[in-house]
Amino acid sequence: MLLYPRPDSAIAAMVAQQQQQHLVGATSSSIPSTDGQFECNTEISSDPLKRQNSIGNHSSNLSGKGCPTSPQAKRVHLAAPCSDGHALSTPEVNVNGSTQSLSSSKLEVEATDGQVVLHSTIPDGFAIVDNEVFEGKKIIATRNFKQGDLLYVASAALLDMSSVGQQHKVHIYSEDQHGTRTLLETAFNTDTHSVDDYAVGSKSGVANKRQVYGWDAFMNHSCHANAYFPLLHRTESELRYQAIALRDIDAGMELTCDYALFDYTCGGHEILNCACGSEKCRGKMLGFHALSIHEKVDILHLCEDEIKEKFITSENVKVFQSCLPEGISIASTDGEEKYHIATRNFEPGDIIFQNRVEIISRDELTSNKTFMLEVDGKFHLLDKDNHFIYRTEYAEMLGFDSFMDHSCSPNTYQVYTNKEEYVVYASKTILLGDKITCDYTVALDNTVIGSKNVNTTTFKCTCGESNCFGVLVC
Repeated sequence: MLLYPRPDSAIAAMVAQQQQQHLVGATSSSIPSTDGQFECNTEISSDPLKRQNSIGNHSSNLSGKGCPTSPQAKRVHLAAPCSDGHALSTPEVNVNGSTQSLSSSKLEVEATDGQVVLHSTIPDGFAIVDNEVFEGKKIIATRNFKQGDLLYVASAALLDMSSVGQQHKVHIYSEDQHGTRTLLETAFNTDTHSVDDYAVGSKSGVANKRQVYGWDAFMNHSCHANAYFPLLHRTESELRYQAIALRDIDAGMELTCDYALFDYTCGGHEILNCACGSEKCRGKMLGFHALSIHEKVDILHLCEDEIKEKFITSENVKVFQSCLPEGISIASTDGEEKYHIATRNFEPGDIIFQNRVEIISRDELTSNKTFMLEVDGKFHLLDKDNHFIYRTEYAEMLGFDSFMDHSCSPNTYQVYTNKEEYVVYASKTILLGDKITCDYTVALDNTVIGSKNVNTTTFKCTCGESNCFGVLVC
């Protein structure tokens, strides 16, 4: 379980006040997929996947209450696109005595001699409060969110902080429905509230540059976080990202993130004794690179593209891609064993799906390479003995079909049409929610080209059918 706080009277009052006022901020809405379209069963290139969202949120006038600007300071507003993808109106802003038009934003960076100051507006739905478990702050929700909701859209500044000793000041504001801002608190943050943008796995290319965050720099780590943060766009001076709920978040609960999603090495601010309190706590947080292979695969679909690219290129990983056809889904047991279920009814003789295998060499399959499969944005670790069909001179990778379970009385049969393609038919009535199965003893042979499956594994069948074979060699 996460260390969710029990709201005291002050927090409860704040929750009630914000719920009553309906302040302008992030809205709860479903998020369209950030994944691009890929050809099925193709290997991922070394290029990172490109995000294609243009989701943003509206920002209002920034010159509100409690927001003084020094005439000697240079204040830079990070751009914030509207939800329709167009830029917001550009207010007139005084920079070093001259007036310039800049895009309105929820995060401003003010650079003076020897000091960096951030002005950050916290959106409706969240509050920064004292952490009762350990010294410091935490972020809580002040209203309810559903799994998949857009929590907020924000920016991080990409700054060289070496000249100021990695320290900076951040002013945190609230904003009402009229765009008037009120200063809530001022904090002095260090490099523990920013991320190295030049570390292994990053794309900066500039030494000493860091990702410096505003109000959400106070978000704590959890090994079972309730939010993740897909990148929207990146420039030389800014990261723009959205926050999405991984599960339901009730008012009063702490908002958390998994630092391993965006920090490959976590150099300089490792967590040697994690106190997240989650049932899935890893005990420590040393960055993505220190996770086990199963932990890496489990969160890879949530990671920043640079983390994915670094993992694939540096750890000898080959990733195949596959697309689930309509009518089936991948489910899993409590022990994480995966299998197929029907998402609609099938009658005997119905085509359930057609599939094309990926041909790979036996030498590659017996190398020390790690094989993974991405199915509709989710990654799965492939077992070389159980998720490939071995032929005499090569092997076949079946994509999503690698997870179909055996049954001694199956409800499907398959017919190869050539060396690389086959069709799966229903052999009996299959109802919505039924497990889809095949007979490994006959389904793995390609009769069209006369190629049999080369037996590589033995297992005890637990299908439970009256005609169960017992022990299978396949």
